[in-house]
Amino acid sequence: MEKYDVAVVGGGPGGYVAGLRAGQLGARTCVIEERELGGTCLNRGCIPTKSLLETARIFAEINKAGQFGISTQGARIDFAKAAERKDEVVGRLRRGVETLLKVAGVEVALF
Repeated sequence: MEKYDVAVVGGGPGGYVAGLRAGQLGARTCVIEERELGGTCLNRGCIPTKSLLETARIFAEINKAGQFGISTQGARIDFAKAAERKDEVVGRLRRGVETLLKVAGVEVALF
């Protein structure tokens, strides 16, 4: 059985930051997470939503291009590509959290 100085339940924004800080301070630390690091905001809430909103914002700007003499007939959103980009953004940020914890010597237990 592993022994830790600190065990953090939950790898969301509060949990992974607490685990990171404990690891930086030299405590043998484990972050325990049921799903994936980053919590709801990173994986299913704020970040995915902002990624898709940025796609919509750019599309809206393209549709206003005619006001500037720029023809954009046929512009359309490829939702599969937008969803792929959203997944890439989420994955990159999640890998960043994983790397920070690893560098700090924090173990992660996913269930």
